[in-house]
Amino acid sequence: VAEAPSPPVVFVLPAHSRCGTSPDNTAIEIGRVSARAADGAPLEVIHNGSREWTVQGIHAGRITLDYDIRAGASRTDWVACEGIETFLFIKGATQGVPCRLEIVAADDWRVACTLDPVVKGIHRLDVRQYVARDYEDLVDGPVECGRLECDQLALAAGSPETAYIVYNGEPRFDRRTVIDLTEKIVTHQRAMMGPIQVDAFYFFWHVDAEQSAGSRGRHEHQRSTTIDLPQAATTRDVLALAPLLAHGFMHLWNPKRLRNSPTASFEFVPRLPLRSLWFLEGVTDYYAQLTLLRTGVWPLSRFVRQIRGEIQHLFDNDAYRLEVVDDASLAAFDRTAMEGNVDYFNHGCLLGLLLDIEIRVATGSQKSLDDVMRLLHQRFALPKHGFRDSDICDAAGEVAARDFRAWFRNHVEGVRPLPLATILARAGLILETTESRTAESTHVLDHWLPNILVEPQGSENDPRWVVSSADAPRDLDIRRGDQIVNFDGRKPQRVVGERSFLGRNVVASLRDDSSRASVEMQTLRDDQSLIVTLRIPQRLRARVMDLRWTES
Repeated sequence: VAEAPSPPVVFVLPAHSRCGTSPDNTAIEIGRVSARAADGAPLEVIHNGSREWTVQGIHAGRITLDYDIRAGASRTDWVACEGIETFLFIKGATQGVPCRLEIVAADDWRVACTLDPVVKGIHRLDVRQYVARDYEDLVDGPVECGRLECDQLALAAGSPETAYIVYNGEPRFDRRTVIDLTEKIVTHQRAMMGPIQVDAFYFFWHVDAEQSAGSRGRHEHQRSTTIDLPQAATTRDVLALAPLLAHGFMHLWNPKRLRNSPTASFEFVPRLPLRSLWFLEGVTDYYAQLTLLRTGVWPLSRFVRQIRGEIQHLFDNDAYRLEVVDDASLAAFDRTAMEGNVDYFNHGCLLGLLLDIEIRVATGSQKSLDDVMRLLHQRFALPKHGFRDSDICDAAGEVAARDFRAWFRNHVEGVRPLPLATILARAGLILETTESRTAESTHVLDHWLPNILVEPQGSENDPRWVVSSADAPRDLDIRRGDQIVNFDGRKPQRVVGERSFLGRNVVASLRDDSSRASVEMQTLRDDQSLIVTLRIPQRLRARVMDLRWTES
């Protein structure tokens, strides 16, 4: 640190990067922390807690902090470091100053780092010194060292933008096929969203001979995407890995550049109050699938089969029509509460598909969800502050010249069933399910559940759950001020997202028998015990019988 602030100086390991989290136990991987002043004199270091170290002592100007870190992934011939788990920042200091990074590695190792090289004109894997425009740029840049293999491709004719495909293991698929697949994905998404605005973008392939055959993962950064997969997976058709590639590259725009406003103010706080993961992840998943269809990687039949699987996954989730999808986003960032049960990847993917069709129908196929993405990007992408949750609805309404507020209220902020069959039919997709088509009364939870708001009162260790707002049918006898005692004898659990309190606790009560038609909720009103019967929507375990496309 060239110019450290006045003592004491507190170094902090960040809890998250934008739209991302690092493990809670990351700090225990850091050890042997020491500090020295500009003259080499040692400075006292106190470990304040899981993520903070305070440097004591009088000093002026430069101080040096040394620490050991256990790499998140390593072998004898390779090591990878995530910036979020490696580089500390100074609490309270301005993070907008340039940072310099030098990597010392074995002579026969190559280095892949997404930051800008200090020296231009040499192969990117032979660089050892890098510069980041600020701390955020530094912490978003992964570093890999080892016996790496690399393929290079130009992103567009005459463009300085380049992509690197970096392998740290020995994939058993044809690398030429990966290059061709990557070129198709990159070319299409750049044509839709515009230049990537960085000189180089990296696709890191982590091929692990010891990883279990069924496990695979993906990590996104502003200049790279990382795909973790077992070596066994590389023996199969490489096209099976195409959705991971398409999703990872689409994240360059959503959400790494087009950001939800809570992530635009980068404060490295432990919890991000995001409601929009259905859009940031789920709609990105939809575009991954759409990209493969548009580029010819998937035939239409494969795309339809994928959508059918998404619908069945939605039906198989007990939380469908009981929990609010944007509340599930909040729950993903608070590990002290009951986990959300809604899969915002799956739910958001289908919301994206339905919204796309609605816009196309409203505009006679002159506009689509693509136009919404570009409009949001134009108005809110970096370096601008970022979009609010309501901006998605507003942009869709502006593009389609239609008011989508009720649509979003019912399906994003509420738990009304998605009108799958109706909207899909407008695109020529015929959906047949076993779902009941009988009329359901207003007593069914999904019609009024989001209107019952519950807040904790009393102590944190022994909260009382009290209804703060109740807009429900009168004969259900739920009123403002009622205390909720239990659900089928189960004590209520804390949830994130006040609109999902009832739904998530009902789902917890259904885990032993999801076929039940109701759950009994005990309440207290003026010291009188009451029982309220909550009817469950008639859709549990619905099956998709068929989904087919017809030109008519």
